[in-house]
Amino acid sequence: MASHARPHEQPAVRRWPWLQQQQQQQQPQPRWASALWRARCPVGGGSYRWAHTTSSLRDDDDAGGGGPAVALQADQWPYRDRNITVTTCADLYKSWRGTRRGYSRAPASGLPVPVSFVHTGLDRTERAGPTPASAPSRRPVVVILTGAPGTYRDFVHLIPFLDRHGVDVVAPAWPDLAFSRQSMCWWHSSAEKTNLALDFLRAVDVTEADMLVAHSSGAYPAMRLICRDDGLKVKSLALLAPAGYSQINVMRPYWFPKFLSRLYQQPLTQRLVNALALAFLVATRHPLRRDIDNVLLAMKAMLYADKAQFKKDAEAVAASKLPVLVAISDNDKLIDLPVSLETVGILGGSPESTWYYDHEKQLKKRGNGNGPVKTLRFEKGTHYLFTRCADVINQEILELLKNTTKL
Repeated sequence: MASHARPHEQPAVRRWPWLQQQQQQQQPQPRWASALWRARCPVGGGSYRWAHTTSSLRDDDDAGGGGPAVALQADQWPYRDRNITVTTCADLYKSWRGTRRGYSRAPASGLPVPVSFVHTGLDRTERAGPTPASAPSRRPVVVILTGAPGTYRDFVHLIPFLDRHGVDVVAPAWPDLAFSRQSMCWWHSSAEKTNLALDFLRAVDVTEADMLVAHSSGAYPAMRLICRDDGLKVKSLALLAPAGYSQINVMRPYWFPKFLSRLYQQPLTQRLVNALALAFLVATRHPLRRDIDNVLLAMKAMLYADKAQFKKDAEAVAASKLPVLVAISDNDKLIDLPVSLETVGILGGSPESTWYYDHEKQLKKRGNGNGPVKTLRFEKGTHYLFTRCADVINQEILELLKNTTKL
């Protein structure tokens, strides 16, 4: 059965007329609008479900140049946008239906979630046809988990780079806020994302990877994914501007996003939340763009992240001596530098193992290269440092792959 997602909702300007001018000035441009990807349902022949992938959330520095706004146009993207519907979170929803706010409608049998994804290995196989018996049977595999909002197309530099160097990439996109409005139970918690990522990877026959890459709030499900007994087996981990254990400043005052989130779980108050969120962004000169759906999505991803579990998982990764690459930025306006440095410390990194790059991406301080954790710290990398500093980060990811796998 086809699902019907609401269009971008306007705040009730008749009730709040002072917002009308701001709305007209801050209306998102088409290139930041949500992209719709058509996905076939596994049953009910001929029926379709609409999957949504959201554009990325930028801070002002990212908007100023060098961010993924320079990404390839749709007709230049060399990879097929694939779609699959994954039923997930059955056990989770059974336990949450009667205990957690907003999950009373969650299906105990699991929620069918449409997932858009890219799989460069499948693209290559389909182009080449049957593989000769004499050809290598396996290339290294990297799984990428984006932040929220976000899409695998944000990795317009990294994915083609890895592909050119003989690495297959699998990268799903998380559901967006339109899917939350439709389902009225998917609220973007790290537990839901972990279950979805695991079920998605099983559906595309990926049970182990040479590296897991995660950006921003994608670090929460990534850490849980590799620390669960039934999770993804990996040889290395790369965290790019990862969210962490402590609260970030853009979520303060904490009661306000929590209040908005609870209101948003009721259909009748969603427009009110849009108006309140926009008013807050304007009044506080908040660094985030005024795409309200994306801002609310980022808020929920942080609000419903299990930070205590993240700390336990990070400590487990440190104890396991798993090779880890962490990239952080001094001018990240979303993840505060003290939070980033705290995350590095929990993972087992140190100032001595940190390689520091100046505003021109020139190496300013060399790390000692000891230990399993290598930190790349950029003076002006922004939250999307994997694009602004792609030349450095891509090569470091490749070097880590060479050290941990046959490449």
